[in-house]
Amino acid sequence: MSSFSVSALVSSTLHAVGGGWLAIEAGSFFRPTLADAARDHWWVLVVAGLVFVLVRCWPRLAVCARIADTDTSVEIRVCDLFSQAGSVVLGSNTTFDTTTEDGTISPSSTQGQFTLRFCDSLENLDRQLEDSLTSVSAVSLDAEGKPYGKRASYPVGTVASAICNGRRAYFLAIARLNAHRVASASWDDVLDALPRLWESIRSRGGIEPVVVPVLGSGFSRIDGTREELIREIVKSFIAASRAGYFCEQLTIAIAPQDYRRGHLDLRGLGSFLEHECRYAGRRQPTTPHGAPAQPLESETS
Repeated sequence: MSSFSVSALVSSTLHAVGGGWLAIEAGSFFRPTLADAARDHWWVLVVAGLVFVLVRCWPRLAVCARIADTDTSVEIRVCDLFSQAGSVVLGSNTTFDTTTEDGTISPSSTQGQFTLRFCDSLENLDRQLEDSLTSVSAVSLDAEGKPYGKRASYPVGTVASAICNGRRAYFLAIARLNAHRVASASWDDVLDALPRLWESIRSRGGIEPVVVPVLGSGFSRIDGTREELIREIVKSFIAASRAGYFCEQLTIAIAPQDYRRGHLDLRGLGSFLEHECRYAGRRQPTTPHGAPAQPLESETS
């Protein structure tokens, strides 16, 4: 059950009560008074069935697994991105425009929400982003292609960081803005950007938890489902974690409205997460030190 449903709850409760009554009927063969006692306390059977169904069928809002052979865990959670502790990752544009006043950045986007909720000064945010990008080469756009905002365009996957009111954010360049302030990105853009994101966090961040939205699922207009994007984020993060420890926990935050629309199967994602964390890229056993790799000649004669 991916979301709560009253009709499904009632149906499952009736099935549970029916199964319980069937067990009572079978038990009456050995104890004839059992059925009479159950009839006198029928409500107990109904309540027990309801509790059983609630525990079994109530939708899961989070799944978590630890990456085998590491101290790093991965969590997929239905939540507000900013309600979780740790640094946040924000899908951004290649020019790192930040203003929400003229519609360049939507106030409902994750970047717009961070700006409105945490940044007291847009000038301070822009200054931090510029300082973070001083060592990265950029291409200058002309006024015809981008008649507004910033015109220094950085490669997809470039990361700029800023701290606003104690909250660190990694701005990840994924989308390109056109002349009409419309952002767009491709599937390959996400796949190229993710390894660069982890490497940037490894080289410039701490080991604190990192919270990331379903990158590319909103205003970037990527042709792919949210489940596909989540799977790619998980696989990319696990591969980076196998290369070296840099983060104690990654939380992939699913917007509650996306979950309510039924866009995601969290149980299925949980099974996928367990499998990837256990097996993907796991170190293979090596020959113990001092043990011969090949049989000795005397052993084969």
